[in-house]
Amino acid sequence: MNPNHRRVTEGLQALTGVLAPYVARELRAKHADEWWPRGVFDVLYESQRRDLPAAGEDDALIARLDAARCLLLMDLHWNDLFRRKLSREHRTWVKELSATRNKWAHAGLVDMADEDAWRALDTMTRLVEQIDAEATERLRALARTVRYGTEGPSTSVVSGDSGGAEGSGGSADSADSAGATDLAGPAGATGSAGSPDAVSASPGRPAVSVRQGRGGTPPAGVLAAVPRQGLRPWREVAIPHPDVAAGRY
Repeated sequence: MNPNHRRVTEGLQALTGVLAPYVARELRAKHADEWWPRGVFDVLYESQRRDLPAAGEDDALIARLDAARCLLLMDLHWNDLFRRKLSREHRTWVKELSATRNKWAHAGLVDMADEDAWRALDTMTRLVEQIDAEATERLRALARTVRYGTEGPSTSVVSGDSGGAEGSGGSADSADSAGATDLAGPAGATGSAGSPDAVSASPGRPAVSVRQGRGGTPPAGVLAAVPRQGLRPWREVAIPHPDVAAGRY
């Protein structure tokens, strides 16, 4: 099976596992024992209920609700039931996933594009987030797999070059012993270019005292000058991935 189609299939199964009992529970709260005939059977067109029983035990009836019918029932009962429970955005996601499910069902031998698969799984995640936490994490992991090739967090720690540091490679202690960046006193302070404590300064920026490493160059990971001041935070320049924005990394 095509990988993205397979992941979206797994996502739809997880979505159905959340929505089927949720829809049944909400319909039962409104219609009591008549939840199936009044909330499901009588509101669907004949073609939509073709293989559905007219009555039965709750567990058996819930098992007959697939993703398409769950999404359709949420849309049909939105004004009289689900809009009191969910936000307006949830209805948008319901409609979007109905179209996604139809596209998935008629995909043929062509795999879904990465962007379409990620969008589908991300929308599923948003829809169930306040209903089922466990399913939310599973759907989020599937979305990450499509987006980044791994179920883990979307960020990772990359170690820098430790060639200029003394001691054991890359540790915090060895970095501290090899060199450090400290704010100097007056902005006009200067130092000898070849001294262990050379000062880098430029107009309008504070001077920085940097201990030199081997060969007269700053150790790896140590700034030789204060970065340019007045720059906007990166989050105001580029919209972060939802995982980063929510602190899930």
